[in-house]
Amino acid sequence: MKLRICDKLINYEVIGSGRPVVVLCLNHTLMKTCFERIPCLQKFQRIYLDIPGTGASSAFYQPHPSSDYLLHLLLLALKRLVSEPFYLCGYSYAGYLALGITTYFENNIKGLFLVCPVVIAAVNQRKLAGIQQNHFTSKKRAADVWYQHLRSLDYATKEVDLHFWQSLQCQNYKYYRLSVEPALKKIQIAVPTLFLLGKRDNIVGYEDQVRLSNSFSNIALAILNDAGHKLLLCKKHQFLFYAAHFFKY
Repeated sequence: MKLRICDKLINYEVIGSGRPVVVLCLNHTLMKTCFERIPCLQKFQRIYLDIPGTGASSAFYQPHPSSDYLLHLLLLALKRLVSEPFYLCGYSYAGYLALGITTYFENNIKGLFLVCPVVIAAVNQRKLAGIQQNHFTSKKRAADVWYQHLRSLDYATKEVDLHFWQSLQCQNYKYYRLSVEPALKKIQIAVPTLFLLGKRDNIVGYEDQVRLSNSFSNIALAILNDAGHKLLLCKKHQFLFYAAHFFKY
């Protein structure tokens, strides 16, 4: 199904009934496959929402792609799709947008479940596993790691518009950075939250997320020692374990 928001088409899929669980998708197939395996989620209504420029949601170039505008579109979509407090889930960049949504919708969010979320937009400013953070590490090197990651996943070339993504990340991440990013470090968020992180994550890291956790008054951190950014694909059993624990209440 599709919503028309500000002349942009946003794709979504609704499965089941009950309290809503909104899953922001960079890849619809991956997220649906992972979350539909969680037994206790069968009592919830699952809403899989494709971020513009991914899946079946259309890309756009007017206005220039930006995280702030994507956040604006998603907030409008959520106002149309859900009418009660809901759980919000996201992986990687979708987790970054979920954090942005939380700053606006905190009273409407029942819980926040984020897997390897981006918390610092500028790739060259993140503390990453496996990359030396010194003068030998160039901005290009950090960005290249991300594109190599995308191309290493079969789903990425099928469901992510890479040209749109490059436009989003151009000019030293000027458009990629949410304007609310600095505020995340200062405000106190009471939403029950779980960060599921990989200690070997060379895309978003894990230490920046640990520091950000100080902004949450009700947060659990799960750091998998032998997991990287492909946690959803490579650590399925651990993902299911923590997800089942989070959603059982």
